[in-house]
Amino acid sequence: MNQELVIGMDAQSRLHRPPSEELDRITRTAARLFNMPMALITLLDQERQWFRSRCGIDLEETARDISFCAHAIEQQEPLVVPDARKDPRFRSNPLVTGYPNIRFYAGQTLRSRSGEPLGTLCVLDSHPHKFSQKDTTALMDLAKWAEHHLHLEEAQSEAASARSALDRQQRLFTHIIDQAEVGIALLDEHGVLVQCNRRFGTATRRDLTGLPGTSFASLIDPRDVFLAERSLSLARSTPDMAPHLILRFHRNDKVSSWSQVGLSSLPRRPACLVLSSLLRPTSTTCTKPRSICLHSGMI
Repeated sequence: MNQELVIGMDAQSRLHRPPSEELDRITRTAARLFNMPMALITLLDQERQWFRSRCGIDLEETARDISFCAHAIEQQEPLVVPDARKDPRFRSNPLVTGYPNIRFYAGQTLRSRSGEPLGTLCVLDSHPHKFSQKDTTALMDLAKWAEHHLHLEEAQSEAASARSALDRQQRLFTHIIDQAEVGIALLDEHGVLVQCNRRFGTATRRDLTGLPGTSFASLIDPRDVFLAERSLSLARSTPDMAPHLILRFHRNDKVSSWSQVGLSSLPRRPACLVLSSLLRPTSTTCTKPRSICLHSGMI
């Protein structure tokens, strides 16, 4: 991807975040430490320079082509301009000839977690200055502080996006299983229900809100638990196998109802290991639980 495009994407994503007291604290500290009237944390896109945090200046952005920071991000070490009027790159710059009348500039590049330049931490004055090696080191240290905060914001934004995507996926999955013509329950690796659809609740005569957290074994007639647990173990250990059983479900109305059940492994669900149970009443006259078949593939 084009480096300038990456810079723009990163800057845009950060500009939509709320003001940061932590970044403002850094610019205030920089202004006090170097006895400068202006300090900025800037972000650049392809056309503009945005001030993510500012101290001592009324501007919120400038064009990139007149930005001192556009020059600073092209190098590893801080860019120090003792007197902009004497520097051919900047002496006719409108930020030098007009407000804020920049004479001195020192800026250190801020980089993304992947190493792409985002902008700078910089200090400015309307009077020329010298900048010692000690000052340069201090500016680089402050820039690392700002960079760390930007990285934290980036990580938090990515985590929020991941949670949002997972929530959307979960809502879609819930909608899909609720449309199914059979009862479906999802189990964790311990055989505890984590989600089920309405038809499963209807078939077991149980309130849907009370089913998550319930042991699957507790829903089955005690006489059938051994076969059910053995089948669950098989489904866990052999994902391609789909045990197909007839079991008695112990309904909430104290009646045991024979049902045909299929168990299939769904390893890509969020739980460590999730199983789906397909439940439908059977008209077969049964006197004991049994395995109808064990076959490869989903039921």
